Amino acid sequence: MWVEGAALLELPRMYGPGYAQFLHPFTLLWPQRPDLALFAGNVLVSALLPLLVLGVGRSLGLNRWKSLALALTAVLSPLFIRFSASEGYFSLILLFAIASLLAWMQAVPALRNRSFVKATLFALAGSLLASQGLRTHPTAWPAIAVALTVVSAHPAWKKWWHRILGVFAVGFVTLCVSFLVSGETLLFTLQQVTQDRGQGGYGLRWMLQFTLQHGLVAIVLLLAFLLNRRHRWLNLPALLALLFMVLLREQYHHSSVWKAHFEHLYFICILIPVIASIPDRFQRTWTVPLPGVLVAALVMFQLGLDPFAPNTDELEYRFLAQELSKQPSTCGIANPNNHNRGVSNVPLYVSSDGHPRNDRFYFVNAPEDLDSLSQELPCVLYVESSFCSRNDFNLQPMCRQLATYPEMTVVAETTVPNRPTTTLYGYDKIDVPIRIYRLAGKQRVEGKGTNLESATGN
Repeated sequence: MWVEGAALLELPRMYGPGYAQFLHPFTLLWPQRPDLALFAGNVLVSALLPLLVLGVGRSLGLNRWKSLALALTAVLSPLFIRFSASEGYFSLILLFAIASLLAWMQAVPALRNRSFVKATLFALAGSLLASQGLRTHPTAWPAIAVALTVVSAHPAWKKWWHRILGVFAVGFVTLCVSFLVSGETLLFTLQQVTQDRGQGGYGLRWMLQFTLQHGLVAIVLLLAFLLNRRHRWLNLPALLALLFMVLLREQYHHSSVWKAHFEHLYFICILIPVIASIPDRFQRTWTVPLPGVLVAALVMFQLGLDPFAPNTDELEYRFLAQELSKQPSTCGIANPNNHNRGVSNVPLYVSSDGHPRNDRFYFVNAPEDLDSLSQELPCVLYVESSFCSRNDFNLQPMCRQLATYPEMTVVAETTVPNRPTTTLYGYDKIDVPIRIYRLAGKQRVEGKGTNLESATGN
């Protein structure tokens, strides 16, 4: 769904337009495979993050070693590496959250030096970046709220009430700018995510889900607070991040690795006070990567290797994208009618000639529907997707009936492991079959039905 949304600028309105608007230009660079172009764009976006984190570290008064260690630890996380080379929106949210924080941090010394124009420009720049982050996905709201509280730890503040007032002032400006620029969109997304979403979740109804990992994070933050008197205010955003992790963990209804992806949005703000508390005697040139290596080892110990294996949706997508990119865009695509549920859509944006076929996609309910399509289109590809094996859609009888249509042949097939993306559904087979059938297409010429040659020459 996300690749299709970026390629065709058609995302559900509840998510906001930011993701599609930002990544759409990348998809234009390779029309035949806009998905791969988008993955490359996400990698480029992610490559900016360590530079921004380095700038934030220096703005907080951390020395060069701590700032470098912070930036390196942020990008050595296996979770960061995994979602950076995917269609995930996590990289974009992190980019806008950290970029807006860096801009806000530059506004603080400018304000202290009474350079009001410079302070205003930095504050507005940060607010615009935060606004674009909020337009990317609703989960950006808590991530940007946590980033905002890091402003309270700027070393230029002299009194505690200056810190609190500064956070409220920047927050007020950010909200005003965001709703001035995208008020209708943001209000709509907030309304959607706070509604009961049925089986897919309960909006933002908070549920306390404190795990052992959260307890370990709390202990580490307590030690950081005791060891580092100079940077104690860094614990405020870290504690807020931990609070969001505890309250929102069960809202995502995803697999363990995907839940960890959501929690990774708060990782940098939790990491800052920990890195800041490292004593000077451990700060050597060769020790800069050690915090990152330690964190990566802890993540792998907690999650293991299996959660990082591609899930059923990912493997299915790779297969369909590869095979459908060999077929011309003139071929329509038929899929069992799942009433448009789920986000794992057939990749309509790939074809051998680089043209999308989103206007030639059809849901079918019976073999008669396939027969009608074969009379109207030059060629038809019927995709028997993993939806036929999902236990929540109950499409198995329909799929068995559609597979009996006589005038079609299998052009590609595979099986993928049973690894559901979320905890909301499963599959009825250990190995999930996926097939692409080709129908004998026809067209009417001067009122007569004429068989066409296969587009592949077979």
